[in-house]
Amino acid sequence: MVTLVWCGGVTFVLLKLVSAFVPLRVSMQQELEGLDISQHGEALQ
Repeated sequence: MVTLVWCGGVTFVLLKLVSAFVPLRVSMQQELEGLDISQHGEALQ
């Protein structure tokens, strides 16, 4: 139980730290457009 609480707490802190510098989620528009296109520039030929 202690391990679960520790891992959960550390994960929460790390996610908050990372989210201070970069967004953790893409915008709704990017999600609707498709992540291959919006994030990687890939397109269907």
